[in-house]
Amino acid sequence: MKKYYLTGVLLFLFLGSYAQVTIRPGFRAGANFSRITGTYYDSRTDFYFGALGEIKFSKFFFLQPEIGFSRQGAKGDVYRQPAPGSGNINKEELWFRKNIEANYITMGATAKFALSPEFRFLVGVSGEQALEQFEPMRHDVDMAALMGVEYKFPFGLGMEVRLKRGMLDMIDSREYETMNSRRSWLWGDRNLNLVLQAGLNFSLGH
Repeated sequence: MKKYYLTGVLLFLFLGSYAQVTIRPGFRAGANFSRITGTYYDSRTDFYFGALGEIKFSKFFFLQPEIGFSRQGAKGDVYRQPAPGSGNINKEELWFRKNIEANYITMGATAKFALSPEFRFLVGVSGEQALEQFEPMRHDVDMAALMGVEYKFPFGLGMEVRLKRGMLDMIDSREYETMNSRRSWLWGDRNLNLVLQAGLNFSLGH
């Protein structure tokens, strides 16, 4: 057993001596343009920021763990649905709140595929925890998938654009008015977080 253990350790050290894996810490920040699909609400413009660790496995592939803060949601008047059989009701009696705030702590990982030394294609996933659950949002957590592009300068500065889509139905359309009857071929009849992010990142060690 000791012989096999020693052989495994030596093999690990041998391979590790030739590995080109490097890890560069950094940060990212920028603007959020967020909305909730399947609703009449307008988009909300806000910001995001966070820390990252860019792991270079080869000149073609990078993996980037991330943690951050993201201000999302939507803008517009939110109305409750009238109770069944309630007849004609003044719209003002159904008014609930103005705007939807959904501010998340996010944690995830983004894979980067280098199409050239500067240009990279991004795909990733993240888990999101709301700091406070605001109605009409029905969940204080979400899972999201993302895709995007990045242009990286040799000195570590990057410009990136990402589209991030949540996976959980965030609003109960039986309780709140959302225009959910307008089913979309792309989003179905679910009310999902959808965020376009545009910003900068910087990784140390270049």
